[in-house]
Amino acid sequence: MKALVRGLVQLVFPPRCGVCLAFGPEVLCALCRDAIERLQPPWCARCGAPTGLPHAEVFCRQPALIDTARSFGRYRSVLADAINALKFRGRRVLGPALGALLAEFVTRDDGPPPTPRALTAVDAVCPVPLHHRRLAARGFNQVDALARAVGAACTVPVEPLLRRIRPTDFQRTLTPRARLGNVRGAFARASGVSVQGARILLVDDLMTTGATLAECARVLRRGGAHTVVALTLARAGYGDDDNGASALPHLAGGVL
Repeated sequence: MKALVRGLVQLVFPPRCGVCLAFGPEVLCALCRDAIERLQPPWCARCGAPTGLPHAEVFCRQPALIDTARSFGRYRSVLADAINALKFRGRRVLGPALGALLAEFVTRDDGPPPTPRALTAVDAVCPVPLHHRRLAARGFNQVDALARAVGAACTVPVEPLLRRIRPTDFQRTLTPRARLGNVRGAFARASGVSVQGARILLVDDLMTTGATLAECARVLRRGGAHTVVALTLARAGYGDDDNGASALPHLAGGVL
């Protein structure tokens, strides 16, 4: 009976790509996956910026906060559209698909050390939390799916070690200096949680200056964490074109 109902639903509402909306069985179609601009080594050993692109100075100037950071792809075109569709247009089916991309990335051993795989030598994977008001409005934290996929890939438990104790503005709307002030004091350790001596992998969807991840790391360090590394699906701040959703390259001739 369930198979029959599923078949009828797919007949009336055929499956489509969650980004370009092309009809097909995949949540993230092959054309969209291939159009993502993946970040490649050689990269900065600490912040993960590929050679020739700006560093995340919050990390490189304050090395006591984040030991290492890596990002899967550049925040533009398809990857920006996918993240925005997941976060702001409710296409939750994209969460596991994007998580699979990040999980595959974190199993890589290429590039100068530390490689992405080296980030998985941790005791816990911690998603960056949403404030409870934003969580209630959105209905989910898009980072949870990414963290679960990474945790499963490296067989490390996903632990909600942090909570966001005050609301913040969207970092993408602020200047670099304002971003630091926006998140300062916005996080605390979750109640009853100890991170003494722990090695922790922070996971988020997007990094620009690194201010949010650095503030999370500050809280974990104060709690006694031994190591804090960071992993994000996307990285922005590499030019004026890193400004969110944009035209999909394989749909240049028209709009769905």
